[in-house]
Formats: sequence, structure tokens, C-alpha cells
Amino acid sequence: MNNNKLEKHLLSRCYSSEAKVLEVLSSRYSISGDQKPSLILTPTGSTSSERAPSTSLLHTKSTDKVTKPASKTVSTRLELKKYISTTLNKQRKLIKMINQSKRTSSPSTAFITKKLSQYEIPKFEEFTGLNSLWQEYMNNLLFPASSHQQHQLKLPSLAMLLPKLTSADYTGCLLTVLQAKNTQLVGMRGIVVWDTQYSFILCIPRDQDSKEYTESVENLTELTASTRVGGLKAIPKKGCIFGFDVITDESKDECLSFNIIGSRFEFRNVDRSSKKFKNHNVNDLL
Repeated sequence: MNNNKLEKHLLSRCYSSEAKVLEVLSSRYSISGDQKPSLILTPTGSTSSERAPSTSLLHTKSTDKVTKPASKTVSTRLELKKYISTTLNKQRKLIKMINQSKRTSSPSTAFITKKLSQYEIPKFEEFTGLNSLWQEYMNNLLFPASSHQQHQLKLPSLAMLLPKLTSADYTGCLLTVLQAKNTQLVGMRGIVVWDTQYSFILCIPRDQDSKEYTESVENLTELTASTRVGGLKAIPKKGCIFGFDVITDESKDECLSFNIIGSRFEFRNVDRSSKKFKNHNVNDLL
């Protein structure tokens, strides 16, 4: 009886008193006892404070709140699309507010800066790091053999560069609109935030820095409200020719300039990587 540790352990789960456990075991194994072949475990009716606490997950109360993982995964593409749409709506409201305030008095620079912070309009300087990463990416893509030896850079043939340019990702590129059907877009420049199928979403700088080619202005009040706000701007690919530079040697300010036809890039990145562009005459550039 003293060696039946397993039975003692099972009985201790039902009886809080050790004397009761020994009584049950003595009755089970005694000559004059019940001598039943089975061991019946019955609750003793003791209070919950007398029972040993249970650590099993099966005894979790139904009132306990169990944190469940999110059943729906977050789509980065949808979140980015939502952010761009929300930001463009905020910019339209701010531009409308500036145009209305011009009727009474010209808004000051402090007023514009305060509203830009209040509406959380993105700044051009926030994406300069992304442009640096894109420059490194393009150097490794166009010149993989000599990316670490810029002083010995040998330009590959044009037939080797063109397929890489057509399949490259332009998110982070500093684009400039060289020609466009909409003359107001000519000279506009900015860093690509999102390369969509039919447009480039650029983050353009504020004031006179928003355009590469702009006439000198004496006062900031002569600029349009859209130019003073800056932020995001959707530039359609169709009917536009874009230009960009790939820096080959930053210490010597050496770079390669390329022009791309926007209407020939009306594909998603994943589709453009496998697209084969044919050399033929085109009549619908502008």
C-alpha cells in the first residue's frame, strides 16, 4: 500500500485530506475490506479554496478572453493606395483653402507651413534616402561587373542597356517631365513614390524647386497654390516623355542621362519585366 504512489496521486486530486486517502487505500487492499477491482474517484465536496489549483488549459473559465490572431492580413498595396488617395484629397482641400484666402489677403509662408504640418503633407526631403537606394540599385543593375570600381567603369552597349531599363523598377527615381501634351507639367520633377500602370506618383518639392525649368520669380506669392503645397502628384504616363540621371561617380559629378517614353511604360512592374519592346516607328508620342 505504501508503494502505490500512482493511486495516492490520483486520490489526492479528489480528497483534500491525506487521512482520507489512506483510509480508501486501506479499505481497498485489506483482507476484510471491499477489495474492489476498480478505483472510483468521487469529488469530496470541499470548497474551491481547499482544492489544488489547476494549470491545465482545459480548465480555463469561459469568461476569460482569449486573444485571437487577426484573420485578415493587411495588403501593403491597398494600404499604399489608400494613403495616396487620402493625401491627394488633403492636398486638394489645402489648395482650395489657399485660393480662397488669396481673395482677401495673400497667405504668408508661416501660414502655409502650419497647414502643411496640420494636414500631414509629405515632404520631398523625406524621400531623398529612397532615391539614394534607387541610385545604388540602378548602378548594380546596369553595371554589375564594375559597380565597386567606378574609376574603371566601361559602358555596356546600348543593346544591353535597353532591356534592363525597360524591366527596371522606377520607385525612388528622380523623374523630370521633359515633354508633355499638358504644358503645365513640363519641367515638373519629383521622386517616384509609386509606379502604377498608367501614371507615376511623384513627391515634388515646394515652391520654385518643384520644376526643373522655371522662370525666376521675385516673390513666393507669384507661385500657384499647388506649387506652394508640393506633396504628391499623379503624372500620367501617356503623352509624356520623362528624363532621369544615373549617377556613375558622385565625387566627380558624373552621370548618365536617359529618356523614357511614358506611353511605352503603361504596364505593371511584374508585367514589364517580361515585356519585349520592339523597335518600330511611333506616331502617338505627343
